[in-house]
Amino acid sequence: MLNQEQLTNIDKAKDILMKGGIVACPTETVYGLFASALDDDAVRSIYKIKGRPSRNPLIVHIHDINQARDFCDIDDIQYDTMNKAWNIYNYSVSFVLRMKDNPDVNISKLATSGLETVAVRIPMDPVANAMLKACGIPLVAPSANTSNYLSPTNHDMVVMDLGDKVPLVLDNGSSTRGLESTIIDISSGVYRILRPGVLTYSEIRSNLGINTEEYCATYENIVAPGMMKKHYSPRIPMRINAYDRKPGEALVGFGNSVPDCDFNLSKSGDLHEAARNLYATLKKIEDLGIYISIAISAIPEEGVGIAINDRLRRGSAPSEPADQITIERCKPYV
Repeated sequence: MLNQEQLTNIDKAKDILMKGGIVACPTETVYGLFASALDDDAVRSIYKIKGRPSRNPLIVHIHDINQARDFCDIDDIQYDTMNKAWNIYNYSVSFVLRMKDNPDVNISKLATSGLETVAVRIPMDPVANAMLKACGIPLVAPSANTSNYLSPTNHDMVVMDLGDKVPLVLDNGSSTRGLESTIIDISSGVYRILRPGVLTYSEIRSNLGINTEEYCATYENIVAPGMMKKHYSPRIPMRINAYDRKPGEALVGFGNSVPDCDFNLSKSGDLHEAARNLYATLKKIEDLGIYISIAISAIPEEGVGIAINDRLRRGSAPSEPADQITIERCKPYV
């Protein structure tokens, strides 16, 4: 149940968004930077504020599955899969679909980077969902941060990064899941997981009936967010699978992997807790200003740990020239 302040701010957000403005809003994954998906200028503003490459498409957010039918080709099997994910299991998942040739609603080509496909999702956070219902139109929303930097999981992280670039930042506490949505391409007969998230493969297979064993598909071009090699990075160097601390490093543990660690993503070894704490912990280390780098101990490559390791690999990857951005090859999703 939303309080009166939240309802008032949703009204303010609607007014800003319907006039082509930008609003930061919480979702259950990370905080997002929202704008009308129908307005080229609004979408262009998001790319400018984030410093995001124009070839990296945005996810279109909707509040009802039938909204997707206004601009996407959806058959009965795809509809059933999406309905299970969003309305039965409340999964944080985005689906890549083919765009209609003659859509009832015209999504900005800037939002899709000119592709013939688009990623769509329904956020489970009540504030985001209420804002979408109030606007009544699809909204694009990447994470509310500078491109390639740590995704924000609370109000303060957005403000500290983007400052006065965003006129309104809605608040609903810390994101409950802490990692970006799982992205599944169901636009063709071969379903592929393009980005792992909190949704595990066993849940995908058993509850959604999707038979796929790959993520980060081998496309020549980026077709969804989170496919660039360098992403989700703190502003100080980071190394992974560490068991010791170098001079000036903050050592981050998981469970009892490194007993003398400075920070621990989950003392009990809970991968879901580690996912919720990941970005906020890295941000805290960075803000303290006493460390020159970060070392993170090994995280089990299973369940939610697959998504955590995906973010850590990209966050610790070396920077690439803009014209040499590479895409990860397929990896087993078990």
